Amino acid sequence: MPARFVHREMGGFALIGTVLGSIRWVVVMALLALSGYTAGAMGNDVRMLIDISGSMKANDPDNLRVPAVELMTDLLPDGAKAGVWTFGQEVNMLVPYGTVNELWRKRARERIKQINSVGLYTNIGAVLDKASFDRNDPATDSERNLILLTDGMVDVSKEKAADAEARERILSQQLPELAGRGYRIHTIALSENSDRELMDTLAIDSGGLSSRASSAQDLTTLFLKALEQAEPVEEVPLKDNRFLIDSSVDEFTLLAFKSSPDDRVQLRSPSEAVIDRNQPGEGVRWYAAPGYELITIPQPYEGEWLLQSQERPDNRVTVVSDFKMEVSRLSPNAYVGEQLSLEVGFTESGQPLKDPALLELIALGIELRDGEGEIVSQARAAGSEFVNGIFKHRLPPLPDPGDYELIVLADGQTFKREQRQPLSVREPFLFRANLVTGQGPDRFDVEVVPRTQSIDRGATEVFARVIKPDGTKQLRGVITLDAEARRWSFPIEALVRGEYQINLKVSAVTQEGKPFEVTSPLTLSYPEATLLTAPVAEPGVEIASPEQPTDPEPAQVEELQAEPGLLDEAEKTAESDTDLPPEADTDIPATDSDTQTAEPAEPSSPEGQAEAEEAGQAEEPGEPEEESRLWLYIALALANLLVVVGLVFVYLKFIREPKPAPAPADEEGEDDRDSR
Repeated sequence: MPARFVHREMGGFALIGTVLGSIRWVVVMALLALSGYTAGAMGNDVRMLIDISGSMKANDPDNLRVPAVELMTDLLPDGAKAGVWTFGQEVNMLVPYGTVNELWRKRARERIKQINSVGLYTNIGAVLDKASFDRNDPATDSERNLILLTDGMVDVSKEKAADAEARERILSQQLPELAGRGYRIHTIALSENSDRELMDTLAIDSGGLSSRASSAQDLTTLFLKALEQAEPVEEVPLKDNRFLIDSSVDEFTLLAFKSSPDDRVQLRSPSEAVIDRNQPGEGVRWYAAPGYELITIPQPYEGEWLLQSQERPDNRVTVVSDFKMEVSRLSPNAYVGEQLSLEVGFTESGQPLKDPALLELIALGIELRDGEGEIVSQARAAGSEFVNGIFKHRLPPLPDPGDYELIVLADGQTFKREQRQPLSVREPFLFRANLVTGQGPDRFDVEVVPRTQSIDRGATEVFARVIKPDGTKQLRGVITLDAEARRWSFPIEALVRGEYQINLKVSAVTQEGKPFEVTSPLTLSYPEATLLTAPVAEPGVEIASPEQPTDPEPAQVEELQAEPGLLDEAEKTAESDTDLPPEADTDIPATDSDTQTAEPAEPSSPEGQAEAEEAGQAEEPGEPEEESRLWLYIALALANLLVVVGLVFVYLKFIREPKPAPAPADEEGEDDRDSR
């Protein structure tokens, strides 16, 4: 089926035009999350799926996949389950799946060096099958995470039909099965040629994190970020290369990045002792790689430690301690304008800390930082705000699309804790139109695709109004959700040359039952199948629940506003049509009043919908206005023609006809005729 795609990824309020955060961040954060637990407490299950297709020679010429995957294996804690699979045309279990320990790590380091770029194809479906070998086993307490790195799209054959079939199988069969069995798929796209929609869908529908790398230099960070999402880690804040270790810490692990292999890394303890890789000290595990050094110190001295090395934002200190800060896990996929709820508490030896006298000593800080590390929003709270040992906080509406990091810091005077969670903020829906040819008459297939798990798809409704090139309007009723395709779609058929204006309205409902609306104009041209104007999604006002204030604070109102778009005159005319009622499909000629008056939208009431349908049908005239005027002109012309004909007849009758002579006697008349 030949199809030309015309689409834009919409935001709640702005187009996504930038590459998501760096890959190296993802890798480091994810692994650190896993490394902060003891073997007995760890139930992590991490499976790395690495693309070795031939195109990787161009996208990863220095084979930076090797140090990135190597770091992951170093950061995985004892007792975790892990394995590495490579894939091209075939799938190979490069590092056998098993329990992580020193022997496993040693074998992994040796085998990871075999990662190359010799594969003929990119068989993503096959590696998902192989890596999920235990999908039919009874459910376990461990969370199974698949981290998929690729630079391309599904490629299993020279035949495009076979590629399309393999891709569809991933989306319609493999993804629902894996997500339903508890697998979370974290995707890392290494080039602009990768199938971004597929990567995003795999992550969004399975609750994983989707990241895109600007270059192979980012791989380590992005892998860590994926592992951090797999299991948030307990950290202590590292500021100005200093960090505080309290008496409850049994072990800490420091990850320090280096600009070059020759960079020197040292630690100074509270007793002023200097530790380096040449003299690590008893019990210290020190691993040095070209791009980083990993130091684990058991039973560390209490007090302030100093890292003597280049200050880097990706450096981390994770701890193993009986005293933990517990932070609620957030979905990694959020939408613009969404307000996330966060809960923070503390446990000691597994028991919740509820003593008000102890909690009052704790100061909390909550920060949301963008991909550049700039603070977007922040909040402060005192221990007196804990209720029954729990502090609850509602974040302000999330800003523009992009990668963010939520950081929770606790300062208890004698101890400090920190947790990080990556967030990928998107527009809630993707609006697009596909021109389909070669299957009978040409048609546009218009689609609305949800981009977050926060949306209750069953309760969400989509409406549309189409303004055709001749000005007539096609009103669409409630568009049915295609559950298998996980999207709403409808066709525009009987295409004629010209521009089509499509006004879409989504009456969405969140998983928490809170409604909100998004509208979007879209202008298409046929037969060129070009997007003439950039669609701009306009957010509706979220309906306040009883416990939610109706009037948001001024800062929140500003964040909820849509960014101004560049609309042409046709779009400005169509702006009043964005409140779409759920009428049945019908064509209505455009009038001035239609384009200037917004119509009411009452999708919640079946009676209101029926009335709207009747109103829509009543408005439909039998003849277009232009046609009736044509008949009027014809009638006037005929009337004028009849008048002219009548005047000519009178002239001939009374002007040119000779006057009659007096009537003579019959004889005389005969004689006269004879004489002539």
